[in-house]
This record gives sequence, structure tokens and C-alpha cells, in this order.
Amino acid sequence: TGVNLLVNFETWIEGEEQNNYELIISIPEIRADILPRPITIAADCKQKLYGENDPELTYTFDPSKILPGDFINGNLVRSSGEDAGAYKINIGTLSILNYEITYVSADLIISKRMLEIKANENVKIYGEIDPVLTYEIINGELQFNDNLGLNIKREAGENVGIYKIIMGSQMNLNYEIEFIPANFVISKRDLTIEISTQEKDYDGKTTGTLLAKMENKVVRDNILINIETRFESAIVGDK
Repeated sequence: TGVNLLVNFETWIEGEEQNNYELIISIPEIRADILPRPITIAADCKQKLYGENDPELTYTFDPSKILPGDFINGNLVRSSGEDAGAYKINIGTLSILNYEITYVSADLIISKRMLEIKANENVKIYGEIDPVLTYEIINGELQFNDNLGLNIKREAGENVGIYKIIMGSQMNLNYEIEFIPANFVISKRDLTIEISTQEKDYDGKTTGTLLAKMENKVVRDNILINIETRFESAIVGDK
């Protein structure tokens, strides 16, 4: 291509009577532009999993639009980033001498990586503080030494029973998680009672009073131990 190029030309006469003429040309210097040849290049859509290497970026065009001996140079590039999402594929260094490119962009999609995660079962005794809830990855693996930032929790409740351990929040959104819940069991607490007898004055009755001392009770709980005592005889000194 070029602008204001000098045009060289040759002329001659043809025909049966051509020898009867002397060709005299009067023409100024001729200059003209050579315009670039149009061509459309379209990027191909691409996809990869989070953590994988980029696929080769390719493009399509109509080969009939390129003259023999001409070829396309350079490479496409994509917008930077490695998190899951869509990234524009740009023309980069793509060029072809003497052609004007109409470029049609496309996207490279980074898809989330699948993880299968199983909660570990846990147990505590009624009244204790919850232990740390843990989980394990049973299918798939983290990329780039990632911190998954996964928070798991259990269903609310402090009474004896079975509660589900479920998935909470997730900070790292480059992973699609299939979560397998587990059970959190609150078991009964042992309550120790130390009982001692207490003498009483003769009142003609067999009922009496015992002293009871409770150990291992949860402080916040309000419970009473009912003990009914009965002497074998209501007579003083009777055995």
C-alpha cells in the first residue's frame, strides 16, 4: 500500500491501420494511492478450568481474501487474570502487510474447579464448648496453594441431640463445592450425686432428710434432685 505513488504506464496502437499513425501523448505526471486490502479476522472462543494453562489462542479468516505469498503475522493476547470469569481475547500483535484488518474479538472463559468436600463428624458432652469443625477434600485439589476460605457450621442448639454440620460461607470463589454434611452429636453429661444421711429428732414418722451434693452440673442449668427418704422404723434407736 502507499499514498501518492507515481504511476508508470506504456501505450501503443493496435489495428490494421496502426502504421498510419504516430502516437503523441500529452499527459501530466500521474500519481495515485494503493489502498489496503480488507480482511476480517475473528478470534475463536476458548475455555479452560481454573488452574490450567491457557489453550492456544486461534482465529479464523477467509483464505480467499489473502493473495498468494501473503501471510498473517503475530499472536492474539487475552486480558490478564487467572480467577474464574470471562476474559477478552484481543488482537495483540496480529498483522498482515498491505491489508486492513477488521477484528472480531471473543472471550476466554475460566471455569470454576469442582471440589467434593466432606465434613468430619464431631461430638461433645452437653455443656462443653464446641470443638473446631473440620472437613476434608475427597475429590479434586486446590490450585496455586490456595486458601479455600471455607467456613462450616452446625445447626443451632445446645440440648442433647444430633445436629447437622453444614456449609457456611466461602471466600475463594474459584471453586464449585459439592458439600457432604455430617453429624454433630451432643451427648448427655454425667451428673454425680453424693448422698449422706442426717439424724432427726423423734417425730413418730419414718420420713427423714438426706444431704445431697451435686457435681459436674452445668452452672447455668436450674435443676433439682428429688430424693424421698424413709426410715425403717419411727422409734428412737430402733434398728
